[in-house]
Amino acid sequence: MADIFGPQGITIGSFTIYYYGILIVIGILVCAGVASGMAKRAGKDPDHIWGGLTWALIPALIGARLWFVLFPAESVVAAGHGTYYMLTHPFDLEYGPFAIRYGGLGIWGAVIGGLFGIYLYWRRHREEPLLEWLDIVIVVLPLGQAIGRWGTSSTTSFTARPPTSPGASRFHAPPAWSRTTTWPSTAPTRASTRCSCTSRCGTSSRLACSSTCGAPCAAGSGGATSR
Repeated sequence: MADIFGPQGITIGSFTIYYYGILIVIGILVCAGVASGMAKRAGKDPDHIWGGLTWALIPALIGARLWFVLFPAESVVAAGHGTYYMLTHPFDLEYGPFAIRYGGLGIWGAVIGGLFGIYLYWRRHREEPLLEWLDIVIVVLPLGQAIGRWGTSSTTSFTARPPTSPGASRFHAPPAWSRTTTWPSTAPTRASTRCSCTSRCGTSSRLACSSTCGAPCAAGSGGATSR
């Protein structure tokens, strides 16, 4: 069993299901469930939440990947697989634009694509007040982002020097990293995003910080000091 459940995902044979992807799916389902409850309390048909989600998923995935292709991570650019490479090597299944397991997904592209999908769904149900439904969607989006951000902890994809500012994240670096590792000057990092997202949603899952008062995260929200 220990060989199946690794530090970054569940490995079956040569295929790995990463915790990051699992948490994204969980975030989507939790958001849809919360939004469905909000719609029901507002006297609306909650089935429209699940219907809109069905229409939003594919455009969101396309938008997320397209965002990554247009605005790739610095590490991808440094490896020579930036936007120009991906656009000029469309059939490269290892580093090209369709190599999702090598590259990533951009959250802003997912938001834009998802909203486009919701708009297409609304065109089939014009009797529904679009802005009122978007009010519900906007409320739950930060919750989904917060859940998805926990997935970055499993991939150790934090980009910050040892933290000193409130809300910054502390984590155990992989053993291969040395004390002389050059850290990008970006902090606070993703843990502060999780704190801000959960505080906006009114939830506090092991987090004791607030995006409004600027209080730091509790010790349980980020791990230990980087090495």
